[in-house]
Amino acid sequence: MSSVELPDADSDAITVTPNPATDMVKVTVAGSDTEEQVRIISLSGVLMGLHEGTDTFSVASLPAAMYMLKVTTTSGLTRVVKLIKR
Repeated sequence: MSSVELPDADSDAITVTPNPATDMVKVTVAGSDTEEQVRIISLSGVLMGLHEGTDTFSVASLPAAMYMLKVTTTSGLTRVVKLIKR
C-alpha cells in the first residue's frame, strides 16, 4: 500500500479578523507568503470589492450579509474564506 503526502493545512492558512466584522478587516496568510489580491464576492456571485497590495481594508460600506473573500497570494495560491459582515 502506498502513502499519499498531503500538504500541511496550516502552511497555507488564511485568516480574516475580526469575523464577523463591521468596519475594518485584516487578511493574514500563514508562512512567508502574503496576499496580493482580495476579491469580496457576494453569495450570488457579484464582485463587491477588490483590494490589491494591502492586508487591511474597510467593509463598512457593504450591506450586512455573508461574503466570500477570494484571496490570491504572491506565490499564486488562491483560497476562498468566508466573511460575515454585520
